[in-house]
Amino acid sequence: MNAAHDLPAIEPFPNCPALDGCHCVTNSLAKIFNHSGHPLSEEMLLGLGAGMGFIYWQMKMGMGTYIFVGGRGNTKNFFTDLGTRTGAEIREVTTASAKKAEASLLQLLATKEPVMLGGDMGFLPWFHFPEGYHFGGHTFVVCGYDGV
Repeated sequence: MNAAHDLPAIEPFPNCPALDGCHCVTNSLAKIFNHSGHPLSEEMLLGLGAGMGFIYWQMKMGMGTYIFVGGRGNTKNFFTDLGTRTGAEIREVTTASAKKAEASLLQLLATKEPVMLGGDMGFLPWFHFPEGYHFGGHTFVVCGYDGV
């Protein structure tokens, strides 16, 4: 068990390093590009996707106030623009079916293909947010699988 997160340790796919990052989307993309043999920095990915922007959001929850600061503004065409400018095929797939999502994810992971997912931070076990905290705009990369 990984004491820091109470999750079992899983060996990541080759060429899919843990990267320190500033933003979940550009950091996730940097991992995917690195795995594909085309390492690009977060700054380069942000610029190629024309993603500059800024958001400051103060949330009041229960007894506390939480501040969210974001830095990407091109949410509508970011992946399309980035794919066009890098020549990479970037496919966005959404489904309301948990079964379809899981089957698609496992199919890609079986080929040792890392997958960038979007999720609500409040449901992710490695974050320890207060009860009722939710933010559905978070992305992360699944780049390992223990087969269980």
